[in-house]
This record gives sequence, structure tokens and C-alpha cells, in this order.
Amino acid sequence: MKYTERVYIIESEEALQQLEERLFDMNNFLYAIEYSKGKILFKSYDRKVDEMLEKMGYAPVEENLVDPNEWAKNILDKPFRLIDDIIIDPTGKKENVEEGKILIKIPIGMAFGTGLHQTTKIAAHFLKKVMKEGDSVLDIGTGTAILAILARKLGAKYVLAVDNDPVAIEVAKENVRLNGVDIELRVSDLVSNVQGTFDIAVANIVAPVLERLAESVSIVLKSGSFLILSGIDYNHEEVLDKYRERGFNVIETGREGEWLGAILKL
Repeated sequence: MKYTERVYIIESEEALQQLEERLFDMNNFLYAIEYSKGKILFKSYDRKVDEMLEKMGYAPVEENLVDPNEWAKNILDKPFRLIDDIIIDPTGKKENVEEGKILIKIPIGMAFGTGLHQTTKIAAHFLKKVMKEGDSVLDIGTGTAILAILARKLGAKYVLAVDNDPVAIEVAKENVRLNGVDIELRVSDLVSNVQGTFDIAVANIVAPVLERLAESVSIVLKSGSFLILSGIDYNHEEVLDKYRERGFNVIETGREGEWLGAILKL
């Protein structure tokens, strides 16, 4: 399957950040970002994104038909620290990383979850904090599979990553291959296509979807399991109360900018 790629020029980093925040609120991640000759090129693969850009006054400067695998070309080429000793390197070159650090190769811009967004940092920090070697981990709304890959590299014995977007799953499959880890990937609307129970579940999703997740996530967790939430940008206590009502205890919360994340225990 080929997708129509519409290319837009974004005038500044500040404008790009505002645009990405709006896309995150829409729960739409079908875009790529490329830096070329001093210009910020925003590449859209979804008509809803195009409509939003057009309302903001942008017009495409180029249109192409592309294969999803070609999105991997739209990358930054410098490694950066996700958290602590976790390094994201689009090139995947081991020489770019100090000994003892965990390297994750994620081409920037392929889907949400590159490690650049504040909510990803929150989720990664909490995952590293609660996970122990041999745990089973469920990544709900996996995007690029960055958190699933991190869980496996931290020593999880089994990781299942799900997303309701088949294109995101294809992107995740490529990233799993690039990182040489064993992760099961599956299309699922939240936990509707998940069987069994897990030691840890992590969900880095927008707040309205996290509220909906509260209704069903306990069926895939054991007593004593941890649930990591990230992506709450409003009504923080109301979102968390939905989980408290279903038997979860809030162990810890943390912020990055306007975003809140939490560790819960069943």
C-alpha cells in the first residue's frame, strides 16, 4: 500500500512544537519531520492532518506517493538521552554510545513515540523505576514501540505491544527488527485483543483514551501489578479517580511541562 505524502515547510521550531502538540491532542501520528538545508519539512500521510494544516494557513509545497518503509529516511542523525542511561540514536551506531548505556534505534518522525515527547520521557522513567528482570510487560498504544523495546532491553521476559493503528504496528515491527529484540506486536483497540495477565502495563496515550482504558485494563493485570500512565494534560485527578474507583492505588506521579504521568498498583 502506498500513501500520499504532502510536504509542508514549517517556519520555526516553536511553530513545529505547537503543531506537534495539536497532533498529539488529535491522537494522530501519521507524519514525519525532516531537516533539510536549514528548512523544517513536515511530511503528512493523513488527510485529517492536511485539513488541520490548511486551516492554520499552510499549503503543501510537494506531493509524492510513498511506501511506509520509506519513512525511515526521515530521521535526525544525532543521538540524544531519553532518560538516565537510555540513549536514542536514529543511526543505531554503537560507537555513539558510552559503555554501559542502553541504545535504542528509533528513526525520528516515523510515528509518535520517538523519545522526543515529554510524555515518553515520563513513561520511560517510571517503567525503568518499577520493572525488574523477568517481568512481563504490555505496551498499550505502542506507536513506534519505543517503550516495548526499552522494556525488553531492561530484561523483560515477554513483551506484548498493541496499537489500534495497523500502520503504527508496521512501523513498530521495523523498529523491533532494527533493535534486534523479540516483541509480539498486535492490532488491538486498547486491550480488546489481549489475552492473559501481565506484571506491568504501560499506556502513553491522550487523556480521553486513558479514561476509557480504566474500564478494562484490570482484566490484563494481576493483583500487585503496576500500571504506568502518561499523557494526562488536564483534569488530572478526575482521570486518576477513574482508576481509584476500580481498585488501583496511585503510588507516584510525575510531571514534564504540562504533562502528568503516574505509577498505579492494582
